[in-house]
Amino acid sequence: MLGRISVAGAIAAAAILQGCTPLTPAASGRRGSEGPAGSAPISVERELRSDPRGLFQRIAQARGLAPRADVPILLEQESGFWAAFQERERHQQVEADVDARPFYLAFNFRPQGAQDASSPASILDEQLVGFYDPFSHSAHVRASKVGTGKSDDDTRFIVAHELGHALQDQTFGLLRPLSGAPDDVQLAFAAVVEGDASVAAFGHLAQVHRKPLRRVLARASDFVREGTWQRELATDARSSALRRAPADERERLMFPYMNGLAFMSDLYRTGGFQLMNGAFRTLPTSTEQILHPDKYLAGESPVPVPVPEAPSGWRRVLGGRMGELLTGVVLRQCGAAAGAGVGWGGDAFAVVQGAGSSLALLWSTVWDDEGAARSFAEQLQGLVACWAAASNRSQAFSIAASTIVRRDGTRVALVRGLEAPLAERTARALLALPEKPIPPVPPFGPLRVVPAKPKPTATKGRFLGAVYANDMLGLEAPLPPEFTVDLDKEGMSLTISRPAPSYALALLTVSDDEVSAESYLHDDNEFIRALRKAQPHLELQFLRAARVTLPLGEGIERTWGLGGTSAGIKLITIPICNGNGAYLIAQAWVDLAAYDRVAQWLSLMRRTTAGPPPVCNELDP
Repeated sequence: MLGRISVAGAIAAAAILQGCTPLTPAASGRRGSEGPAGSAPISVERELRSDPRGLFQRIAQARGLAPRADVPILLEQESGFWAAFQERERHQQVEADVDARPFYLAFNFRPQGAQDASSPASILDEQLVGFYDPFSHSAHVRASKVGTGKSDDDTRFIVAHELGHALQDQTFGLLRPLSGAPDDVQLAFAAVVEGDASVAAFGHLAQVHRKPLRRVLARASDFVREGTWQRELATDARSSALRRAPADERERLMFPYMNGLAFMSDLYRTGGFQLMNGAFRTLPTSTEQILHPDKYLAGESPVPVPVPEAPSGWRRVLGGRMGELLTGVVLRQCGAAAGAGVGWGGDAFAVVQGAGSSLALLWSTVWDDEGAARSFAEQLQGLVACWAAASNRSQAFSIAASTIVRRDGTRVALVRGLEAPLAERTARALLALPEKPIPPVPPFGPLRVVPAKPKPTATKGRFLGAVYANDMLGLEAPLPPEFTVDLDKEGMSLTISRPAPSYALALLTVSDDEVSAESYLHDDNEFIRALRKAQPHLELQFLRAARVTLPLGEGIERTWGLGGTSAGIKLITIPICNGNGAYLIAQAWVDLAAYDRVAQWLSLMRRTTAGPPPVCNELDP
């Protein structure tokens, strides 16, 4: 699993990046890195050919790490890609596949061989887009998945994700000795690895699109926790095999990418790259810590629960820990279960086999408090009825329908497939398994996740008589009586213009670009490009750039003249929200009288908030 990027992960990237630009008044159509001023954008495939070292360095800068060696980035056709992937798998010496059929039957998951279920091979073929090989120290991208018809952002994200793995390998090492660790632990490690690589990829896209990484990652966290990624997946034609996968397989595949991204995003907002780096040195020990980063920061480890022993006459064929993630998947089998798995403290299960093909499930769990344990026991009781209506036989195994759930304080036991009184004796033994909780040791001292700012709910632009008011932007502007006014449908861009006695125009809007020398240059280029598209023969002469203090704040103005006339245009940028956005004001005039009128209008604007305007909760979350 480690070091891969999936189609679904790339879909999520595109959706998150699109969701980070809701306030831009007009799309520039720009894709890829900026070339020289006024030139066409540079595609990532061109960068791979002309400057792969520079691309790797830019991605490393976006992730806050220093590259220690060059990394070959191979865009491969099918045969070469799969040969390289199989070679990596061979080097990893993946443990022999365990027969999962008893697990599927015991927990009532659809077996891999079910008629409507996707095979692991079909899911891999559909989803695998790229991987990093820590043995050859090379990144591999599947050309058929990023070729014609794919946006440059899709390809750029995939390349940056794999180079993010290369940075991890060079800085922290990826070949961790996790063999034999419970799935819950391995999934937590995979979430750190894949989530971090996605932060590197989003960081690079943030560079290219001039967006602050903090905002991009806040939206990424929302995208995961609000379930948007699941809705995107449900309608994506490129993920049909993934949708048909058994629920636990689908969750295992997507958890490292989606929840790992949300986890690392929270760490970045709380302590920046330093805290993210700390997660590699002090690894999370459970999916619970990934789902609830505050538990990771508090050092709250799972309560130790030994794997149950088989009753006399039975033998254990499988055992392990479900963790909060898969516990929630079990509870959601027969419909949505509110808060499924929340409050999990620890667990262990065993699937045991008796005479012939008979199986039984022994599951011991412990919860944070009695309320969580009671809720889990009640949800299990509902699940028992659902299980009773399901098939209790596969091609090779069977499990008796009898199931009991028993609770003692914060402990809950489930026994499926054993007849009374053996089931009761086994349940009592399961309730006694959980050991004393491990005292928490915060890995980074007293630290809690910094919450994101709430999304703004203020009213957008509207007209109050002869005044334009925009509560979201925290400003008001009087409307000159001789001017025609136009407000865009988003309520965020106001244009005023007059044809006579001499032409004058002004535009007030907001930019969601991070303010920098690059963003000034980009805005200027786009502004001039738009003007020349409307007037191809326009003769513009740059006159000056200067600092300016206005009622809306301090900013930078740039002025151009038109062919030796008194006509001119001006673009003013006033940073807001700690430089994570700006008021943008454009002015155009044909003579000095017209200039005086738009300048007067600008001087009459005023701020309506003492502090940052509400839009800053969106621009600087």
